[in-house]
Amino acid sequence: MYTQNQSTVTEFILLGLSMDPFIQVLLFHIFLVVYLSSLTGNLLLLLAVRTDKRLHTSMYFFLSSLSFVDICFTSSVVPKTLANFLSPKKSISFTGCAVHDTSAIKNLIRVFLPFMLFIPLSLILISYIRIITAIMKISLGRNKAFSTCISHLVVVVIFYGTSIFVYGKPENAVTEDTDKKVAVFYMVITPMINPLIYSLRNKDVQKAMKSLIRA
Repeated sequence: MYTQNQSTVTEFILLGLSMDPFIQVLLFHIFLVVYLSSLTGNLLLLLAVRTDKRLHTSMYFFLSSLSFVDICFTSSVVPKTLANFLSPKKSISFTGCAVHDTSAIKNLIRVFLPFMLFIPLSLILISYIRIITAIMKISLGRNKAFSTCISHLVVVVIFYGTSIFVYGKPENAVTEDTDKKVAVFYMVITPMINPLIYSLRNKDVQKAMKSLIRA
């Protein structure tokens, strides 16, 4: 009987954001602070909406849903990233890689990109254009409303802009190193600033937070 050597792929080696040990330790601390800030902000919002009856409205229900999604989204990537920053063996299992950052999934995203990114982004931009137009017609509280609207738009542009850059660009348009750095924004930075921009600046949320802390 003819036999031949066979091997099975069980893991992949991750290159990470940098090969410099000092930079890796620095990035570990930066990512840890950002991740903990993201978890704290989003968890506090979830608890505040759940415990305070003043926040039992549709708007806060959707904001708490956004916080839940942000927690799941960032937690699917950042803990493994933190572990690899300090681990001498930077790897991910075959199953873990298949679940994630693969080409089949990336190609699938490109097929549905207009429905997942371009159409929602267009609707959001149209909505904000109408909001800004309405703000320009008022005099009382215009600056505060305009500041809030602009801060919301910044978050939208960061998330959708970086997502479109990663998934909508032609193949080999930029280096993988650039892809990784851009992906950090929508996977790590956006989940951290979402609660700050959309919720924690709100007076009702601030009151609920104070009540939650006192309890």
